[in-house]
Amino acid sequence: MWYASIHTGVVQNAMLIALQAILVGGALWLWSRGQASAAIESLVPKLLTPGAAESIAVKLYRSVRTEGLSPIDALRDTLDQYQPPVPPDVMDFQISLAAREASDGEFVPEMFRHLR
Repeated sequence: MWYASIHTGVVQNAMLIALQAILVGGALWLWSRGQASAAIESLVPKLLTPGAAESIAVKLYRSVRTEGLSPIDALRDTLDQYQPPVPPDVMDFQISLAAREASDGEFVPEMFRHLR
């Protein structure tokens, strides 16, 4: 049972990282082509839950396919309307708690180590 939960957590984290990379990579790709502005880059959330990342990706896909929006317009609209599923103060509390409770500081991502 313990190994199954470890594997599930690893898969969920890998998917989250992949979805964040897609969002950030897409924004950077548009920026490199001169189609994205700093305003769009600032809209990309820094922290996403796996469900939120999937929701953004699905909404972006649907906007392009069903509403006929250009990818840049769909990205702008999707990120502009994004609302975190977890309030920022709750997310901050959960992250700080997880950082303090980690059995080894190496498990805590660099950007959160100051919370230990």
